[in-house]
Amino acid sequence: MKLEQLVNDLGNSACNQVVVTNNGVRIFFSYGTPICKKNLKTNVLTIGKKYRYSKTTMKHLLIYLRDYEDKYVRSIKDVDQLIERGVFKHTNRW
Repeated sequence: MKLEQLVNDLGNSACNQVVVTNNGVRIFFSYGTPICKKNLKTNVLTIGKKYRYSKTTMKHLLIYLRDYEDKYVRSIKDVDQLIERGVFKHTNRW
């Protein structure tokens, strides 16, 4: 298992923003809540139901997508559109 603290745009560790990689799955957690999960075997990226929980969570989700997934998404509205288009999966289970 690999546990990493997300690094913000100032180069500092972002409090309560963690990325866990284990058994072929990488999950971004914000304040202990899973926000985004990627199956590293199938490359399927799933966004959880609480990705709009707070401005902080949304800001760090964009950083996660940029730094870990090479997805340069400028706003949460862009994330919404990518979900609608099926580029990112979306779940209401977590």
